[in-house]
Amino acid sequence: DQEDGAAGVLLVVNAENTRVPLAPFGDIEMSLVAAFESLALKVLSSSSSTSEGGGTFGTFVFEEGYVSARTWPEQNYCAFDIHLWGGFSMHESIKDALLKVVGSDEGSSYRVVGGGMLGASSWHRDKDMIGPRSAHAESCSAASASAAVSTSNSQHLATAGTVLKESLEIIKTNTGTALVVCGPEGKPCPAKDVLSTSTALWTCDNLGSADSYNMIECENQVLNYLSEVVSTSGRIGAIVVDESVPVTMLGVVNSILGSNFRMDELLADPLRFVVLMADDDDVMRRKHNFLDKIRKNIANDPVFKAELVLASAKGRMEMGIVSADDEDFFPRLYNVTSDIEAHSDLDVQVRKVLGGRWKEQSEAEYNPREYRLEDYDISPGVEQFLGQKPMGRQSIFQLEVAKDKTISRTDIERALLSTFSKMHISISELKTETEIGDGFATSMLSPTTTAVVLWDGNSSIHINLFSHNDSAELSNTFIRELMGKIPVNMIQRDEQPRGTGRVVNFGSDIAPVEKESGKGMQDNTSGTLDRPMISYECPILEPGSGENDIAGYFDYYDNDRERHANNVKKSVDYYTKGFRSSSFGGRAWTYSEMKQYSTEYKAKYYGDALKNGDWIYEGASGEAFNLLMTLEILKEERGIENLRAFGSDYLAESAKVADELFTAQAEANSWILKGKFCRADSTDLSFVPANTFDLAFTYVDPMVDALHLFGDD
Repeated sequence: DQEDGAAGVLLVVNAENTRVPLAPFGDIEMSLVAAFESLALKVLSSSSSTSEGGGTFGTFVFEEGYVSARTWPEQNYCAFDIHLWGGFSMHESIKDALLKVVGSDEGSSYRVVGGGMLGASSWHRDKDMIGPRSAHAESCSAASASAAVSTSNSQHLATAGTVLKESLEIIKTNTGTALVVCGPEGKPCPAKDVLSTSTALWTCDNLGSADSYNMIECENQVLNYLSEVVSTSGRIGAIVVDESVPVTMLGVVNSILGSNFRMDELLADPLRFVVLMADDDDVMRRKHNFLDKIRKNIANDPVFKAELVLASAKGRMEMGIVSADDEDFFPRLYNVTSDIEAHSDLDVQVRKVLGGRWKEQSEAEYNPREYRLEDYDISPGVEQFLGQKPMGRQSIFQLEVAKDKTISRTDIERALLSTFSKMHISISELKTETEIGDGFATSMLSPTTTAVVLWDGNSSIHINLFSHNDSAELSNTFIRELMGKIPVNMIQRDEQPRGTGRVVNFGSDIAPVEKESGKGMQDNTSGTLDRPMISYECPILEPGSGENDIAGYFDYYDNDRERHANNVKKSVDYYTKGFRSSSFGGRAWTYSEMKQYSTEYKAKYYGDALKNGDWIYEGASGEAFNLLMTLEILKEERGIENLRAFGSDYLAESAKVADELFTAQAEANSWILKGKFCRADSTDLSFVPANTFDLAFTYVDPMVDALHLFGDD
């Protein structure tokens, strides 16, 4: 549905060491048009203009998007942009055609999400090829729907059976009984059909929900049944869970096997656990979580857990495996994945494996080696870094019309022309194409700066700006002037250099390193204090603007600040001496304890990057005790001093404490220099000029269950 908005994708392509002459551009232009026609892309309009350095800039607009080309004939380099809002599957074929036209075997590329076009005629074709398929796409006829479901079920059951047959190498063990956990009795259970000699455990009746009474009753039934199986056939060495088993039944099994006593009583050694899944993503993740709990309950090592994704054009299923005491697990896993692909139309991806090949080592054999940075040959990386040749800056702006505001094509064009005029940029070519949907695409070309502007016809504007000057000043001025003329907000900004040598750095990033290349480890104690102070203003934050600004999130920070404030009232030298026995930042350790734990790491990795007189910044710095600790460690361990300290924190009171702390420290210690401490959101530091600091760091709170291994609870 395109009613509210549309999306596009910009593929950035750098073609280096071109063999085809890039001048005159007319020859290249004809070859490009022929290449587009061979891909059934009709060029609606094109424009070109000479650019700085003897090259040319050209644009070609189609119904599905546009392609821009910038040439540097003397450097045998051409920079392409392929921006599509329709026919997304053509990105790679267009890229291959462009590289062939210029004769380049050294093309590199990456994608940037960009603006789209409302009303594009290709939308109806694209929606059937990309994104999730609609669950209601089948015929509404009851008879045809029933037949389709029946055929689909038969195919799916056959696929599940194939997967299990090829997985027998992992499932089978030399000891123990094989148990298959099935869905409700009377329903298909492919796992039981494949493992015909196994014992079946059917899902309890009335277990459709997590009702506590039903769960307890079911747990008793299952425990009694498993005990009976063990008494007659021996302990269980392999458990296969059919895809029809609901999560509530797995909760019952986990409750039983969660006891080490019951695991020892019921399960054999070695143990194999396999779970088939063909549910929605949330249910599959909960089944993977169940397997992970089983893995953690197994005390013996080695224990492995693998997650497999099995996909085809007809759909997707997943399989989870836990295998204990299997030193040949990886060869078995390889054989299983290969056999599944060989005997089905499934593509198998091993998404994750936990566990490693275990080898018992004596104390004499255990002789680990610690590797340092200097043990690695970094010369290829340094060579590539210094071999980059940036030739300009590309800035991608995505703007959205402000709420309750409207905008027209005329408003946008006037704002663009006025902005270029204000910046004293003379436009040599301007062309607008409107036959592409509800909006338009405009090319504005000059020898030094070019812009391709896309309006979706409703509320979104996408601007692809390029300048031969790779300084951020021009792009900053451009967007500031433009946003002052039309009511828009910036949604996203992407910037990258264009040039040769697999360029990823701007010229200003490379220049300082070039001066120091060829040196060994720098003399950290050298440096200068004769450095001009860069001025910037602290931003003004709207209340509640931070993503984590929610009730209760900052409570322990507030408690810390209150404690510091009380201590300052009791002792005038708290910010110079007394704080060392206090904790900070919600931590349990005191300042002195944290300093002891942090010394080795900070002395090495921070010290290698700094010298006397450098500027250091901490984002989300809190009250800046961690920043002060860093300065003390660098002076004591590496002899680095006169560092100027800057910081920012989302909480205004924390930034105030930081300012007071460093004011006191700078007065008491001549080797501590105080910079500026702002209230700011550390996810947006656009208020600080580029290349201000020599080192910047931050502290990230530990993430609880970052991999979502334990479900919603």
